[in-house]
Amino acid sequence: PSGDATVSISVISGPTVIRGWDMSADPEWSLDAGWGFGQPLGSGGDPSGGATGSNVIGYELGGQYGNNLPERHATSPAVDCSQSTGTTLRFQRWLGVESASYDHAYVRISVDGGSSWSTSWSHEGGSFTDSGWQAMEYDISAIADGQSDVRVRFTMGTTDGSVTYCGWNIDDVEFIGVVPPSGLPGDLNDDGEVSGADLGLLFASWGPCAGCPADLNGDGVVNGADVGLLLLEWGNSGFDREAAPDRESDLVVESDLDVSESILVNDRVLLVPDGLLVIDRDYVLDPNATLAVSLDGDEPVTDHDLVVIQGEALLGGRIEVTIENPRRSGDFLAVVLVADSIVGDFNEIVVFGGRKVVDVCTTANAVVVMVGEEAMPSSITDLPPIPDEVLMLIDSIGEADAAWDLDEDGMVTESDLRILLRSGIDCR
Repeated sequence: PSGDATVSISVISGPTVIRGWDMSADPEWSLDAGWGFGQPLGSGGDPSGGATGSNVIGYELGGQYGNNLPERHATSPAVDCSQSTGTTLRFQRWLGVESASYDHAYVRISVDGGSSWSTSWSHEGGSFTDSGWQAMEYDISAIADGQSDVRVRFTMGTTDGSVTYCGWNIDDVEFIGVVPPSGLPGDLNDDGEVSGADLGLLFASWGPCAGCPADLNGDGVVNGADVGLLLLEWGNSGFDREAAPDRESDLVVESDLDVSESILVNDRVLLVPDGLLVIDRDYVLDPNATLAVSLDGDEPVTDHDLVVIQGEALLGGRIEVTIENPRRSGDFLAVVLVADSIVGDFNEIVVFGGRKVVDVCTTANAVVVMVGEEAMPSSITDLPPIPDEVLMLIDSIGEADAAWDLDEDGMVTESDLRILLRSGIDCR
C-alpha cells in the first residue's frame, strides 16, 4: 500500500549571524556627541574593557553622562535582513542609569533607513548600574524579517538636572536570523545538501510567508509547489529559481531516490511511496495532526506502511489505520513506526475497513498494530531494533547478505525485515 500520512514535523535549525560588530576595530557607526569608540577607562561605574576585547561603543568612555541631556544616539549601519526569518538582536551591555522617573535609555530599531524608529527596549524602574557584562537578546522578527535596511540605535537621554551614572557601554552586537545559503535556495539549513532536514524547515513555514527562505518560487506562499521544487533537487545542491514554476499545477516531480529516502509531498499531506517514509531526525506529531497508515498484511513496505525515524518521536494527535483488504488479510501484527525513542502516545485511534479487532500498541521505540484476535505478540527476548539497523536491512533487500538474511533462505527480503521489526517488541 501507499497510504497518505498526514504529519506535522518540527525540525530545529541553527540561526546564523547576518551581520555583527565585535568592536575589535572601528565599526564605523554614526555617533552623536558624547558617544565614542575605544577602551572605557573604568571610572564612574564604567568597565575597564569590553566583554570580549578592549574596545566598546560607549557614552562618555571616561566617566558618567551629563545632566540635562537631550537624546543622543549611536546608530549602526544598515543590515540586510531581506532573506531572514526569526531575526534577533544580540549584544553585550554594561549600563548605568538613574531612575526612569528622571533619566532615560533606549534600544530602537528602524527598517526604513532611519526615517522612523520602533522601541525594542526602554529603561523602566529604579536606578541601577550593571556590575558585569550582561548578554542581551531581543526578538525583532515582527518588524525586521524580510527587510533590506535594518538598523539598531542605542540612545542615552534625556536626563534631568542632577545625579548621573556611567551610561551605555556596548560590545559584540549581532543581528541573528535563519537565512538560506547564497545560491542554494533549497538547502534551507545550509548543510550543503537538500534533504529531509530542509523539508522539515519548509513545513515549519507553511502558508502565507512572503520573503521566507522556504518560499522557493517567490510567490509569497509556502505550499506544495515549493515542496516539489525542493524534491527536484533532493540530495543535490539547489536549483534554478528563475526556472521555478509559480503554480502547483505546473509541477511534475520525477525522482530517482533510493527507497530509504523516498518522500513525496502533496500540499499538506506527506505521502509514503511504496509503503516507506524515512525522517532523518526528531519527529513531532502535534495534537491537531494525523498519522494515517495503510495495512494489507504483515510484510513491511510491501503489505503495510512503515515510518522510520532516526531520532525521537513525540506522539500526540490521532492515528488512522486503514485495513485495505479485510476479507483477505487475516489476523496479523505490523510494526508501522520505529524510532530511536518514543515519548507520549496517540490521543485518538480510528480504524477504517472491516470488522476485525484492531489494537494499537506504543512501546519505547515502536508503534505496533495488531489486527484480529489471533494476532501473535512478538518475542521480547531479543533487543528491539534501532532505525539504523532497519535502514541497513532495507538497503540489503534483494541481495544475498548473510548478516541480514534472518530467515536463512539465501536472500534478504521483506520477510527478514518483518523478523527484525518484531524483535524485542513488548505489547503485553
